[in-house]
Amino acid sequence: MNPPAPDVVNLAEHVGSRVGKACGGIELVTNRRGSRVYRLRFPSGDVALKLASHNDDEQGVRDAEHLARREAAVLTHLHDFIPGYLIDSGDVEGGGSWLALRWLSGITPQRLFAPARRGDGSPAQRSNILHATVAVADRMAQLHALGWLHTDLQPAHILLGPTAVDLIDFALAQGPHQLLPDVTYRGGMVHFTAPETAAHILTTPDDQSVVIDERAEVYALAAVLHFAWTGLPPTTYTHDQAPLQDKLKDVAHGRHYDLAAIRPWPWTAFENALHDALRPQPEDRIPSMTRFGEILSSLTRKDPTR
Repeated sequence: MNPPAPDVVNLAEHVGSRVGKACGGIELVTNRRGSRVYRLRFPSGDVALKLASHNDDEQGVRDAEHLARREAAVLTHLHDFIPGYLIDSGDVEGGGSWLALRWLSGITPQRLFAPARRGDGSPAQRSNILHATVAVADRMAQLHALGWLHTDLQPAHILLGPTAVDLIDFALAQGPHQLLPDVTYRGGMVHFTAPETAAHILTTPDDQSVVIDERAEVYALAAVLHFAWTGLPPTTYTHDQAPLQDKLKDVAHGRHYDLAAIRPWPWTAFENALHDALRPQPEDRIPSMTRFGEILSSLTRKDPTR
């Protein structure tokens, strides 16, 4: 294993000065599309160190070098939503930005649903899924009540803990405040992009941001649940290796799988909730995260074998 770069070591020392402890270890967690995430080990609790740099990948974010700085700005406004999460942030010499966050632990929806994808349709498994998904929808509804949208929902950005749900990666969040540095928003991961958002991306210049609303985020959460439940996104792409623009066209056209053909086992009530949250036309879709949570919650009071 290669030793961490000097810039990472220096930042780990700086973070240590903020938390009052020496860093006991540095682990690279992810390195993709201009973003590196490290886990810094401290006796008082681990820290996530994010470094953002320029990115040329077509599926990455424009202005990626500003992502860490912008996330810090968002989290400053959301300090009551995630207390004590943001530790520090700054610019990287030569270009880029960084931030340090309290390390949050939990499992993703993908991992939670894994036994179901392998065929476990027991009442206990169904109950675990429903209570967790209600908790996610409720957490999202709390964010929306503050006037903010996450805008980049995907399985890795939802952490299910024993007693709470945590959301992470707020760099692209949209809210009531104009934040600097600005970042051009061209949607999140394509699998979880609402059809109307995909259509908007396709019809606006690459250097212009698109804006989403709560119905698009309802779609995104339902798409995450669909992916966790079936192992596939809602959209059936013309070609799995197609360029991003072609995949966006498939999403915009509402090219969905037949859920009954790809589900691990029948679960009519849950599938109906997903279907209503994934309707291609936003006016036909479940209108709010609060309502989506209510629908999911109602399933916990019904026969778990249905």
